[in-house]
Amino acid sequence: MNHATPGGLSAIYAAFLAALVAVFGIGVFVAEAPAAETRSVTSTFDTKIAENLQDKNFGALGSLGVDGDVENGADEAALIKWTLSGIAPGTSVSSASITLNVTSPSAQTYEAYKLQRPWAEAQATWNVYAGSQRWEEAGARGTLDRESAVAGTITPSAKGRRTFSVSASVVQGWVDNPASNQGIVIDDSGNFDGFYFRSGESSDISQRPQLTINLGDPPVEPPPDGQDPILVGAGDIADCSTATDEATARLLDNIPGTVYTTGDNVYNSGTSAEFRNCYEPTWGRHKARTKPTPGNHDYNTAVASGYYDYFGAAAGARGKGYYSYDLGGWHVVALNSSCEEVGGCSATSPMLTWLKQDLAANPRACTVAYWHHALFSSGEHGNSSVMKPAYQILYDRNADVILTGHDHNYERFAPQNPSGGLDTARGMRQFVVGTGGTSLRSFRAIGANSQVRNASTHGVLKLTLHSGSYDWKFLPVAGKTFTDSGSAACH
Repeated sequence: MNHATPGGLSAIYAAFLAALVAVFGIGVFVAEAPAAETRSVTSTFDTKIAENLQDKNFGALGSLGVDGDVENGADEAALIKWTLSGIAPGTSVSSASITLNVTSPSAQTYEAYKLQRPWAEAQATWNVYAGSQRWEEAGARGTLDRESAVAGTITPSAKGRRTFSVSASVVQGWVDNPASNQGIVIDDSGNFDGFYFRSGESSDISQRPQLTINLGDPPVEPPPDGQDPILVGAGDIADCSTATDEATARLLDNIPGTVYTTGDNVYNSGTSAEFRNCYEPTWGRHKARTKPTPGNHDYNTAVASGYYDYFGAAAGARGKGYYSYDLGGWHVVALNSSCEEVGGCSATSPMLTWLKQDLAANPRACTVAYWHHALFSSGEHGNSSVMKPAYQILYDRNADVILTGHDHNYERFAPQNPSGGLDTARGMRQFVVGTGGTSLRSFRAIGANSQVRNASTHGVLKLTLHSGSYDWKFLPVAGKTFTDSGSAACH
């Protein structure tokens, strides 16, 4: 059975489980993570703004409209905000939707955008968002007024309750940082028609705009019936200056299973615009089944906000970026190797304290872990010793496979202990898979126990996770022939 593993087991409970395993040498039954919780919130504030009545406020209306009246210069947009004070910051948002009670429909499609100004329901007009504070561009259409990325679309083609999906990452941002919650604007200046719906002033609470939020980790993509789980991916991925990220995304188009990333998801700085313009058109089409980890380039934007905003709950708790889940009989651990961003990577750091608890609570015969900076690498960056304590903990718990990126090439090592010694009995096999799309780099000094290397082929590494063993296969992009494959038993 596939299920997400909570990263927040209490220290006491985890220690208790670890003690049972250590003292009695027995397996411990770990309960399923709680079922996802759904919260529904009715609008706290809403109004419309009208181009032909630029200084009029409509905050007390019981019905709001959105109209793209291009010919007559009479556009209307709706502003809606929900207060989410009942949801604790850090709670994962897996999906979200908005329901409007449509009274006058339209066959056209309208867009929702995340607002960035602290507008006031009783003061906002076409020209100002509060008091005498003017929108950067009238109608809340400036880059400082709202995000340029579409957060959701609605086609209100019939009367009654109409529901549309809204970006989980937008809602996640509101949950994690309530001060950033300025709601949405629904607008489309290019339309020639309009639609109307009940506002938060409706006497019937059920007809007010409603935001529905599904809390909890998104489900792990199940394997096709009768097949063992597949874990496939790479790192060092999207780059608007190349086409090879699209080439690797095409490989994913034909491979089922869960997609992992080993960091540096988008170049050069991990901004929201880069995720939107470079990652989304390529690997972004597999976002719903992706379980990512961040890299140093993702942190070129402060606190990796572009990364966390884009991936939402799939990236783990905001500001941590480490989590775990199960695939078939395997336990899968995703770590954040940008150590300075998560309180360090020492054996007593918050992340590695969590790792010890997580592994104790999930005693599986087979374990795979992935992160960005490779402990062992023959590439330009070489060995990254900051992850040695994590490697040691995984080694002590008999983990099997480590997947990394950072160096822009492909490399497979023989099973090793944390000091880099060959260990065919208990050693972990580490792969460097920095071949997701950005430019490749040559090797430097070849490390001990490096078995296979390639610095000229983009591609993805596919793991097929059997009960008690695994297969690996490097799949090259179209036009390339290099590959690497094999099988091994778990410890």
